[in-house]
Amino acid sequence: MEPSVLVIILNYKTYKMTIDVIKQLKRISYRNFDILVVDNYSPNESGKVLDEMSTQLGYKFIQSGSNKGYAAGNNIGLKYSVKHNYDYSLILNNDIVLEDLNILKKLVDAAEGDKMIGCVGPRIFSPDQTEIAPYINRPSFNSLTFGYIKDYKERQKYKGKTCDVYRVYGCCMLLKNIWIKEVNYLDESTFLYYEELILGEKFHCIHVKTRYISNASVIHLGGASTSKASLMDKMKNIGILNKSLMIYLKKYRGFNYLKISICKFFSFVIGILK
Repeated sequence: MEPSVLVIILNYKTYKMTIDVIKQLKRISYRNFDILVVDNYSPNESGKVLDEMSTQLGYKFIQSGSNKGYAAGNNIGLKYSVKHNYDYSLILNNDIVLEDLNILKKLVDAAEGDKMIGCVGPRIFSPDQTEIAPYINRPSFNSLTFGYIKDYKERQKYKGKTCDVYRVYGCCMLLKNIWIKEVNYLDESTFLYYEELILGEKFHCIHVKTRYISNASVIHLGGASTSKASLMDKMKNIGILNKSLMIYLKKYRGFNYLKISICKFFSFVIGILK
């Protein structure tokens, strides 16, 4: 029998996109999975609509009591998955296009191949078919600052190659529930950004593998909007990102104040130039 999977979709205001990705999931070849939608306290009619549509479209629904961020919202789903004895959890953004109907089987097969794999991610493409390179190595002070361009170029060599990586992309990642429970889920001290980087570090510290596979892919629509964002929006996003970066560097990597400040400066500059 196929291992059981709970697909977790976190919704915030964009219920039409959530319904669309649910309809895409209904077409995939894998059979032993359920869908859970968590509405992250949307200020519009999302919660009401998604609750009403759950029976018709055949998914589970939870309304969060507050919006504490991406990690906290997904943890509602992850804890539900562990409590109800699913083997795996698939965290899936609602701005994903699933063209490969065998994607879930490919992700599960990869995870089943090694008991020490805790996370599997597919190749990520933008709408213009540009592939986003995987993050192979554990970030260093140099790769986050003066060596950023060199590290970026080095990552391009691994596009389309199945390999163990430091972290995958949080828009689509399959997690083995025994290991996500072991590392106490996602870190809820971040509101947005760096969730998968912190998770990668948690797995790294207990010698659990994160794997990037080349035979599965998705299109991430959200990634296309970054370069088109206004300067004000970029500044706002960089501010949120740098708060999460500081948590990662201080709490998980033990960087001192000077190194953190330099890393944040480079993050700011890179974010503005993107």
